[in-house]
Amino acid sequence: LTTDDIKKLFVNLRQSSNKQSKFYFTYFDKKLHPTAVNPESSHPNKDFFYSWEEISGLLEDSGWTGTQASVQAHPRRHTIVCANLI
Repeated sequence: LTTDDIKKLFVNLRQSSNKQSKFYFTYFDKKLHPTAVNPESSHPNKDFFYSWEEISGLLEDSGWTGTQASVQAHPRRHTIVCANLI
């Protein structure tokens, strides 16, 4: 997803969430793929790469906070995050 679509997702997700809600998601960390270039538009079969600073900023701008999982064992080396409403 593009950053605009990620923001929309988190804003829309707020409507069906409460303070006890948890939302888990993964992303490709730009640090592990420094030369990767994101597609210009969202696409279900293309990979997007973000830094933790970008992801946490998108969460915060949308009223969420996130914590990276302490154990990162995703088979495609995604970073795993748990998000909660602020």
